[in-house]
Amino acid sequence: MIGLLALGVGSSAFGAVSLTFPVDSAFFGPTRLNLGNSLTFDFTVDDVGNVTVNATTPSANASAIATVNGWDGPAGTVSDAALFGTSFTVTAAGERRNNAKTTFDAVGISGDGLQGGGTLGIFGHNASVIDGTTIANANIERIVFTVTSGTVAVALDAFTFTGNAASDPTVTTDSTSMNYFNHGVGAVDTSAAGLSFANGGFLRFEVLEEEAVGDPAEGYRLNALTFDITSPVPEPSSALLSGFALLGLMARRR
Repeated sequence: MIGLLALGVGSSAFGAVSLTFPVDSAFFGPTRLNLGNSLTFDFTVDDVGNVTVNATTPSANASAIATVNGWDGPAGTVSDAALFGTSFTVTAAGERRNNAKTTFDAVGISGDGLQGGGTLGIFGHNASVIDGTTIANANIERIVFTVTSGTVAVALDAFTFTGNAASDPTVTTDSTSMNYFNHGVGAVDTSAAGLSFANGGFLRFEVLEEEAVGDPAEGYRLNALTFDITSPVPEPSSALLSGFALLGLMARRR
């Protein structure tokens, strides 16, 4: 039994990795930056768990490129030894629902330096904000994070946003959704919310449709994110399951 338990079924080690999105204060309102329809964050983990990030944008605009390049550098640590010496990529995509309410189309992510030292939003109703619209179709907007290379599990530990007292951030994964209605602004602790995703999953920052219609104040600007990064917990192996079954059989025969 001791030998079987020592095999374990996965790692529970955690490490904190953070992203911030500083934008020069010269870029705001009409001069806000279009950072392209997606942002790519390539993370590299060294042999002791230190993490660096290389951020890129598909935009050809020199100011947008320089801004995103300014996000490169140390990003935190991981303590899961299985990730030492590895790399992984997280991509953020801008999306906005079409008038027919049938699809979410790719749309530009905006970078605004007016509030909070730099924020992300979606071009649409208010081009510096993740929001909806006051028209009946409710062209709600969202930024969607996915793991696009490497094998990691990503859990949202906290996020920071700016907006107003009526801001209504909703954060959704493929298994969980949390609403922070009329939350105000600042840091939101999500460490107990279970907002996690891995390869094939997603993490969305959005507003709900019922909040979007007729409520232009519900929008918000994304400032920063903090994640816990681990290697995914594998399913128990057939050998391990067989071992537990054998233990159960032995127990019944006593």
